[in-house]
Amino acid sequence: MPRVRERDEYQVGSLINGLPTCTFSPKSYSRVITNIVVTNSVTSQVFCYRGTLGGSLPVAQNILGINNTLKGEIVIPAGQTFWVQWTAAGTSPQLATARVQWEREANPFEAEAGFNTGQEWATEAVTSLQVPTGAPLNDPSIVIGSDLPPCMQATYTAAIFFRPRFSQAPDSAPIFFIAQRKQPVGANYINVVDHGWVIDNGVMCGYVVQRRVGASNQNGLGTNFVMTDKWAPNIDVNNITVQSNQVQFDGVTDIFLLSSLNTRFFAYGDQLSLRNDYARGNATGAANTAVAAYANYPCTFSPALPSITKIGSAGSTDLEIFMSNTFYVTNAGSTPRFGVNVNGTDYTIHEMAPTNLAGTRLSNAGVVRIFALAAGTYTVTPRWANASAVGTVATDGGDVYSMTVKEVAS
Repeated sequence: MPRVRERDEYQVGSLINGLPTCTFSPKSYSRVITNIVVTNSVTSQVFCYRGTLGGSLPVAQNILGINNTLKGEIVIPAGQTFWVQWTAAGTSPQLATARVQWEREANPFEAEAGFNTGQEWATEAVTSLQVPTGAPLNDPSIVIGSDLPPCMQATYTAAIFFRPRFSQAPDSAPIFFIAQRKQPVGANYINVVDHGWVIDNGVMCGYVVQRRVGASNQNGLGTNFVMTDKWAPNIDVNNITVQSNQVQFDGVTDIFLLSSLNTRFFAYGDQLSLRNDYARGNATGAANTAVAAYANYPCTFSPALPSITKIGSAGSTDLEIFMSNTFYVTNAGSTPRFGVNVNGTDYTIHEMAPTNLAGTRLSNAGVVRIFALAAGTYTVTPRWANASAVGTVATDGGDVYSMTVKEVAS
């Protein structure tokens, strides 16, 4: 019996065990892969697994270069997941992609194990429906069912998910959902439905509730309904706080609920990041510098040097650093210069021209924005110098230092 071609399925990579990986979900019937086209931004090997990721010998492998095609039939039994995994990641795991060509048997009496026993079609319960099946990145899709992302399973019974056309890559853009809660909200409103956005890329999973609607039958006859319709306020990024697992806007709580979202979400094509750190303290007395090259600013830091784990890519977010401190000079010809060192690179924040009053307490403040930094952890160290090398730039125990570092959208 000839096989029927299914729509090609396209996936972009996300990190699993530190390696870029494309995950192709199982079906309730057996399928055959006839062709795989893979790409990556760096030279690497690529391995294909079925059933268990990395737990068995790969069913196919190749030296990738930058792009390649794996040909030859690979049988994927019913209920088994298929993975494509690379041995090296570029600047983003999303630059690793895989497109798989699928076929299935046309015989309606085939058994799930792949041979004919005269059985009818499988009768397993349908837990989800996706239209269209295997929608590519720029095609819309609708998913209906109870097979929910892990972060939603404790709260909701079933949901409808919408992905618009021309969206971002699936693991960095939210998908709109309408989901019914398992438990009542309040004394009377049992039938409660939440509207919001969810991200699930196999590593990170989280959702944000934007709207909540509920209804209650008050007289038991179905003729007296009481309904609620609760919208979240407009997002004011200048007045946002996080309390435990709740995000507060303008002091209003229980509107946007933040699950295991790594304190970030993407909305309307922009990024809102809550990552920041700070430090302050008193200078260690009588330290000074008389050299033109940068040296560490002498200070007892509290709680510690600022450190931040940047979550955005080099092109999506920047680091913004504010620094202020007090000091004095011993010669009016001194040229105080202040900056920060970020993972071994110095950045100047502020420089004061000569003719400063010698022996008088002075202050410095400024901001620097650092671009094109890849995602990762960065430690910030305050720095100072005397650019003219005339006299000294000095501090004593009465001088104070403070610094704030945060991740901002580009």
